[in-house]
Amino acid sequence: MRLFIVLFFCLSISLSAKEILFIGNSYTAQSRQTLQQLLKAEKCEWKMTFVTKGGFTLAKHLQDSKNIELIKSKKWDAIILQDQSQTPAYGTLRKAYYASLKQIQELCKKDKIPLYLFTSWGRRDGDKKNIKVAPTYEKMQSMLDEAFAEGAKKYKMTPLPTNKLWRAIMEKDQDLGKALYKNDGSHPSSKGAYLVALSLYCTLENLSPDKVSFSGDLSSSEHKLVKSLAQKVFK
Repeated sequence: MRLFIVLFFCLSISLSAKEILFIGNSYTAQSRQTLQQLLKAEKCEWKMTFVTKGGFTLAKHLQDSKNIELIKSKKWDAIILQDQSQTPAYGTLRKAYYASLKQIQELCKKDKIPLYLFTSWGRRDGDKKNIKVAPTYEKMQSMLDEAFAEGAKKYKMTPLPTNKLWRAIMEKDQDLGKALYKNDGSHPSSKGAYLVALSLYCTLENLSPDKVSFSGDLSSSEHKLVKSLAQKVFK
């Protein structure tokens, strides 16, 4: 288990930093640096704890008693939950996803901790390991979207709008859409990580994306497009 604790200080005085717990795997880990950069640029203070391990499902994380105790250790301002990227999409795997959400909901019910779903994206060229059911990005994305919407409703969690913004870009600009991925067609590039960071920041701080000046590795035209699309889907 990797455990990262990062504290960012605002230049302006704030009452207290939000304490946020991230539980996930490589998708979360590979978005962390861009999120840190955005928070620093926007002068926002979050105290973040990351529990990430490549390929891990939420169910695997919950098998570790240390993670259970970490969840229960304080009244977090937010907990961000990311399952393995294929798990929410398919049949029995989706049932395991929902079971994990239910377990975490029960752990957090007493303190009424806000829970957020890290909404991931379809594989760029479809899921090659499940090609019959997810032959394209669009098909896989639709299955993921269905799971996130249902899971959020069933367990009273807030889905981040990353998946909606990712889809909007894939439909609007194919070149930028492809650039959201690393070469493996799965993990986020720095541009893909920007969508994660923007979704998190705007959702947890209740801000409009047009208020965000940080552009990461996006060109000025790409940044303009992303913010324009975010304005439409972050509602």
